[in-house]
Amino acid sequence: MIMSEFVIPQTELCENFLSIKLRETYLMGFPIYLKNSKYERAKFQFNFCFLVTQEEYEKNNLIYEFLLKKIGRTFESYEVEIYINFQINIIFVML
Repeated sequence: MIMSEFVIPQTELCENFLSIKLRETYLMGFPIYLKNSKYERAKFQFNFCFLVTQEEYEKNNLIYEFLLKKIGRTFESYEVEIYINFQINIIFVML
């Protein structure tokens, strides 16, 4: 797997904690996939990643997994909330 395939992975890998060893470091991520016709390509995909040393990964990978999931889910909820608020504002403007 090359780094770009990890940072923007296939849809089937989204919603999963991913890690890949790159020499003496680990790249970790938790990709999120949102499907909605409001997006130009009917989807929105993002991934927050951390790059840490092998030693740090071996000591704290569960902490990083928790943090990446938390950050990903938080931004996912912001994206959904912003869209809902945007739609509500459009309705009020139309009235």
